[in-house]
Amino acid sequence: MSEINDALLPAVMMIHHVKPEDSTDWTWHEEMEVGMVLEGTMTLHVEDHTIHLMPGDGYFINSQARHRFINQGSTYTLLYNIRFAPRLVGGSRDSIYWLNYINPIVHNRNYAFEHLRHDQDADKESITHMEAAFAIMQYRTTGFEFLLRNELSFIILDLYGRQNVVHTGLSQKDMRNELRIRQMLDCIENNYTRQLSVAQIAAAADISVSECIRCFKATIHTTPVQYLLQYRLLKACELLKQTDMNITDIGTSCGFSEMSYFTKCFRRQYHATPSQWRKNALAARKE
Repeated sequence: MSEINDALLPAVMMIHHVKPEDSTDWTWHEEMEVGMVLEGTMTLHVEDHTIHLMPGDGYFINSQARHRFINQGSTYTLLYNIRFAPRLVGGSRDSIYWLNYINPIVHNRNYAFEHLRHDQDADKESITHMEAAFAIMQYRTTGFEFLLRNELSFIILDLYGRQNVVHTGLSQKDMRNELRIRQMLDCIENNYTRQLSVAQIAAAADISVSECIRCFKATIHTTPVQYLLQYRLLKACELLKQTDMNITDIGTSCGFSEMSYFTKCFRRQYHATPSQWRKNALAARKE
């Protein structure tokens, strides 16, 4: 993955080369996000929705919407995305752009995402503006900030008209589950390097162990134990790929107290030992 990332830029563009069976952690952020699959396929999970992105498809993820990506295909996927603060388009919070267009989208809890299909005439204009935004972020000619804001503004205006058309609202129970799962995922992210029990995860949301397990199954369709294990393995992959730490130190730093268990879990998940996986990842990077 390569990334155009500068503190002075109005937005961040990322280019992902995602291999088969790769996935990201559940995440959410203040920024809005638009993206597009150029090659391969990608599965996007946004809260309780599943979107299958085909080559040429675009997407929008609203501010604070919980999401993750999985490449369930058999080939590499090429994915472009741009994250940008809503104020890039909306300006100050007392501006007409913010009050009339951005604020209704950002605070619409019923509107977490939009799937823009390459073969739908109604979606093609926004996809074209998305492609233009990617090109602007790549080349960054003089005045690119104005050009980028212009392209994103076209997309936001289109989304503003769509937001109340096909998406149903969240019930009070769903909203409560969403808040709880975020609190518990934050707990895992901040504490996965140490021993962490289900009771401690549940305490992060001030609920019982049984309610914690129910909430995980209802929202992200797994158990807290399985999610914690998957998170630790993903973090181990990052260290294997990005550092020269030895395998034992990587396992320990990711919360595995026994190396035999670390290797067993890693092999079951990735069909290779950690050292074999690292070798393959380094070889793929050189290609």
